[in-house]
Amino acid sequence: MRSIPKTVIIMTTYNGEKFIEKQLNSLKNQTYKNFEVAILDDCSTDNTVSIIEAFIKRNQLSNWYLTINPKNLGWKKNFIEGSKNNLKDFVFFCDQDDIWIENRIEKMIDEMVNNNNINVLVTNYKIIDSNDEVTKVHKYFKKDLSIERIKFNGKNLNVQRPGCSYCVRGNFLEKILGYWQEDYAHDSLVWKSALVTQSLYIYNYYSLLYRRHDNNASGSNLSNNKIIALSKSEINHLKLLIGYVLENSSDKSDQIIEKIQKAINFHEMRYEAYQKRSISRIIMCGLKFFSYFPSWKYIITDTKRIMNK
Repeated sequence: MRSIPKTVIIMTTYNGEKFIEKQLNSLKNQTYKNFEVAILDDCSTDNTVSIIEAFIKRNQLSNWYLTINPKNLGWKKNFIEGSKNNLKDFVFFCDQDDIWIENRIEKMIDEMVNNNNINVLVTNYKIIDSNDEVTKVHKYFKKDLSIERIKFNGKNLNVQRPGCSYCVRGNFLEKILGYWQEDYAHDSLVWKSALVTQSLYIYNYYSLLYRRHDNNASGSNLSNNKIIALSKSEINHLKLLIGYVLENSSDKSDQIIEKIQKAINFHEMRYEAYQKRSISRIIMCGLKFFSYFPSWKYIITDTKRIMNK
């Protein structure tokens, strides 16, 4: 008889009083019940903590745990610390303001249990606003319930799904946490590590409502200095990723490392273009490394940013 896998949802919170209860309810109402919820509050100054405490008490949720950080860590480190301290067979990352479809955990765990090749399973999502209205459904998202391995190429090195759509095998997550560097996003670490080990799969199913509102961080609002810092961080992580590939070698390691090195060259050229505010350099980067940009629109955006700032 197959044992029931241990599962944990890792939720990070910070000043989320407006939407937190809807998310908590969507977790409580899951059809799959054998999971823990580890909530890590990052020193909220609103009513987030009291809402969570009241919800846990009112619903008698003995397997839900709230930890309040002694100091603010920032959302990136908060997810990483939460992962280190709450590893189970399967790990779900959870934002404070989304809404999960009620069979999300059940469907994803069922697929993970039946396919040991999958270390990370991601899904599709619909974007909602602050009024819970669906504002966008990506046209290229499939909805046929198929499961596909995401192939390793330049474009797919860019994270294609947010961390809140992931289910991660715990022993895989434990292994890659050692490659995390300060101020690097957890979903980028997980996505890229699974991609280069050919264990990243997508379940073509809408498993959650992903909220975008005024308080969300947006790439369109990034300053040039922030983009330079992010590029530097990406270069450093890609170098660590080569080390990870070498330590987990396969018959395709040389090809994978070659592609990662091209990605490093791409980010170094983009980094240089922003540092020097060189329009010709960013255009050259677009021509030489087009396959590493998510789309041609990003090249135009980079050009405009360098021209205007």
